[in-house]
Amino acid sequence: MENRGFVGIPPMYREQYMAHALGGYRGYQLLATEEAFRNSYQCGFRYFEVDLKATADDQLVCTYGWSRQVCERIGMPYDPAFENMTHELFMKQKIHGMPVMDAARLIALMEEFPDTYMEIDLHTLDQERAVYMTRLLAEQFCEKAGLADRLLIQVNTEEMYFAVDSVYHFPYYQFNVREEADKTDHFIAFCREHGICAMALKGKFADEERVRKIKDAGLELLVFTIDSPSRCREYLRRGASTICTNYVIPGARDGQQDSVIRLGYSSRGHAKEGYSALVEKNILRGVTDRMPDGSFEYTEAVDTLRNRFYPLADCQFTRSFGRKPSGWILRAKKGNQKNWRYFCTDGKWHLQGGIDKKGLTKKIFPNVSTIDFEKIFYAGVMIFEAIW
Repeated sequence: MENRGFVGIPPMYREQYMAHALGGYRGYQLLATEEAFRNSYQCGFRYFEVDLKATADDQLVCTYGWSRQVCERIGMPYDPAFENMTHELFMKQKIHGMPVMDAARLIALMEEFPDTYMEIDLHTLDQERAVYMTRLLAEQFCEKAGLADRLLIQVNTEEMYFAVDSVYHFPYYQFNVREEADKTDHFIAFCREHGICAMALKGKFADEERVRKIKDAGLELLVFTIDSPSRCREYLRRGASTICTNYVIPGARDGQQDSVIRLGYSSRGHAKEGYSALVEKNILRGVTDRMPDGSFEYTEAVDTLRNRFYPLADCQFTRSFGRKPSGWILRAKKGNQKNWRYFCTDGKWHLQGGIDKKGLTKKIFPNVSTIDFEKIFYAGVMIFEAIW
C-alpha cells in the first residue's frame, strides 16, 4: 500500500461516532449549521461529516443543495432565485430557523476546536466538476488554513478519486461503496493500490463477512447512517471503525434505551402565541392545541437519548405590551397519575402539596437554556410552563 504519510490508525478513525451533517439538533437532521455543530461537540462528538456545495460565484457553503426537493428535505424555504445561488443569497437563508454556514465559518470552527476532524462529502462528481470543487476545497482548507491533516475526503467513484487527487494529494481518502456492495472485493483492491485508508458502507450492506474482508485488508470502515443505539453497538462489535449517526451520542451507556417523550410548552393562562405560524412554515414540527382553561400548548416528540442535551426553543408566548415570560417551570406526570410533579431547586420532583409543606422552590429554567435529560428525566410527559 502506498504510504500517505500516516502511521497506524488515521486520527479521525479513533472516534467511534461521527456526527452526520454536523449532527441532529432539536429533532432535525441534515442541518449543517453552527448551532448543530456546537450541540454535537457538547454531546461529545469530535468527528463530523459535512456536505459542501459551490455557489455561482465560486464560494463553498455547507449544505446538501438548494433545489426545491432538497429544500423541502432540509427545511430551507425554497425560492426560484436559488437557480442562480450566490454566496450572498445563500447566507441570507435559514434552516429550520437556524442561520446557514459557509466554508469560511466551518474553518473558523475547526480552528476554534482543534481536536475536531471533518469528513468532506462532495457527493458523486464527474471529472470536470471534481477538479473544480477540489481546487476550491484545497485553496480554502489546505493552502490557507493548513487543515489537510484533519480532513477525510470521501470519493464515490474511481474516476472521482483520480480527478480529486490530480489537484491535491490529500492524506486521507474514503471510498464510498454506495449501492455497489457486490463489487466490494474490487473496491478493496482499488483502495489498497492507491493508499485509500477507509471504505464506507450503508448499514444494510455491513454484514459480518463484508466487514471482516475490509478490516482484514487493513482498511478502516465507516458504517452509515445509524440512529439506533443497539444497531450502533452491533456494527462496532462486527468490527466497524466508526458509525455515522444523527443522534446517538458518544459514550451512551450500554443498555440505555431510546425514550421518546411528549414534551410541551404551556402558556399557563391566556397569552398570544407564535407556535402555530412556525408549525405552518415547517420550522417547528410539533402539534398546537388550545386547552379548556384558555391556555395554549405546543407539544413535540423528543427522544431523550438522541437529544440528551435539549435546547429550549425561543419562547413564542407574549402577553400585553409584548411581554415575554421570565422563564419556565417544569412539570411531569407518569402513566395514569392524576397529579403533576414539579422539578424543584433541590434537583428532585415533588407534588404541589409537598412543595407547600416543605417550603420548597420550583426551579425556573431561563428561556433558550439547555437542559440535561439524564439529570432531570422523570416521565413520558413533561411540560414547560411559561411564567411571567
